[in-house]
Amino acid sequence: MFHRGWNGAPQWLLQQGAWWACVLGAEPWGYLVMILFVIVHLGFNRSQLGTEGLLVLAALGVGFCVDAVLTHSNFVHYEGLHRVLDVPLWMLALWAGFGATLRHSQRLLVASPIRGFLIGALAGPLAYAGGEGLGRLEIFGVGGFFLIGLNWAIALGILAWCVRRSDASETIPLDESREA
Repeated sequence: MFHRGWNGAPQWLLQQGAWWACVLGAEPWGYLVMILFVIVHLGFNRSQLGTEGLLVLAALGVGFCVDAVLTHSNFVHYEGLHRVLDVPLWMLALWAGFGATLRHSQRLLVASPIRGFLIGALAGPLAYAGGEGLGRLEIFGVGGFFLIGLNWAIALGILAWCVRRSDASETIPLDESREA
């Protein structure tokens, strides 16, 4: 059963706190906070552990691809000590935490593949500009912003499709979906 009390504002607030810990926190503490958030989220949604876990992994995989393309294109440079194939762990942790919210507090972002595509194209460059302002990454030129928007559009379109597939494959009894 979904835990409605967790999957709304409390989930969003804790995910945002973990986001800030990843972006501003010293390594490895920042991404360890996000990992803790994901574990707590999966604990609250243990009856859908498989579905929720797959969405976290999907977001992690999609995010890795996005940031690997951005890194290897030389349009974006990330700060960070710990990396997987040049993608910093703090960025991967952000994607994992985002995956935990896709069916819940941030569902509106991926309500449809078209909406995901459009929001990704606009919000991706804004989010990365914010990261640049915080000194965690550097974007090189208009081409960098364009590539971020394109990659994020594709990423959120794919994640929207993943959410729709997960919803279609899982049936939730009406009485459980209303449980607090």
